[in-house]
Amino acid sequence: MTTQKLRSTSKIVVEKIRGHILENLSADETTEVKEQLQNVVLGLALWYSPYERRVTPNLQDAFVQWMQGLPSELHYEFNTWNARQVLDLWFETNVYTEYADTKKYSDDKVMRLYLHLIHRELRKLMKLHDVDTKGLFV
Repeated sequence: MTTQKLRSTSKIVVEKIRGHILENLSADETTEVKEQLQNVVLGLALWYSPYERRVTPNLQDAFVQWMQGLPSELHYEFNTWNARQVLDLWFETNVYTEYADTKKYSDDKVMRLYLHLIHRELRKLMKLHDVDTKGLFV
């Protein structure tokens, strides 16, 4: 555990988040990272119908809803306690598990943070691997 608080944009945390994403991409159809990322885009695009676009125009909120449907293209910690442990690992702290019963670290806030960080770094990984995002991630 470090004494200095790590930020979500620090290089150490970003690398851990990206590693988590890459470890959890589905290898059912391919092991190539670019193709795995493309499969995530295709899965989200199929789900994000014109109706969903009207109901949830914010792509980050739509991504969270899609993830809550447990997509096969990208696995994630859907159990809040596991998400707390992953956040503690990423930030080299224990506040997410130790203060689980406080309002500041409520289950909803922890899951939103976890999925927000995955969404943010997933978009960057797609750009890094030159993935065709079908106009979803602009």
